[in-house]
Amino acid sequence: MNDEISMYAPKFFEAWERMVVSIENTFRYVGDSSEEERPRALQQSRYVLASLAVAQLFKDLDQRELASHFHILAEAMQDLVDGIPHPLFKVETQPRRGRHNNTSAVWRIQSSLCVGIRFMIAGGVTEDEAVSFVMKKHKNSFKKLLRPGAGLRSSINSWLKKFETEDVSNDIALNAYKIGISRVPEAMDKFPGEHLRAAAEKMVADAATRANQLP
Repeated sequence: MNDEISMYAPKFFEAWERMVVSIENTFRYVGDSSEEERPRALQQSRYVLASLAVAQLFKDLDQRELASHFHILAEAMQDLVDGIPHPLFKVETQPRRGRHNNTSAVWRIQSSLCVGIRFMIAGGVTEDEAVSFVMKKHKNSFKKLLRPGAGLRSSINSWLKKFETEDVSNDIALNAYKIGISRVPEAMDKFPGEHLRAAAEKMVADAATRANQLP
């Protein structure tokens, strides 16, 4: 980051605040009666405006090349709103026959669950105890993440191993996992085990709520 867009410069904070307000207003907008008839298009339109807000942030910080990437994203999403196919959202590779690919939403919930379990372990329980807690409290919620015929306990153990070894194909979920567990050492230094376990239980509960909201 150059001097012009230093995070400590007033210019950065002013631009950032404008972006946050713009995005907040975008996602609070309910829509009129005509838009309510096309709820998916309304949701897509919100992401168009959010992308434009990010683009404007970079323009305000004199980073026009970076801004252009978000303009391209907004244009592609707007085409979807208008019913026009856009190559940016074209599926380039098809899954192998019989293979079930998880969506990014499912991957991220798995990531959040694994981070919660890692915090639980940092709070003084074993991995088996942490998984048993998840099974007892949120079994029905996390069943929605399973592939056909898979068991929940074995799947959770597999997710933990895959995220720990970075054997994960979804970059969004893997990045979220890395950020989450990077906070574990500092949390262990600052808080007692019962606080870590309480925080972990909330993380797991939040992940379960998101799992329940899956289609």
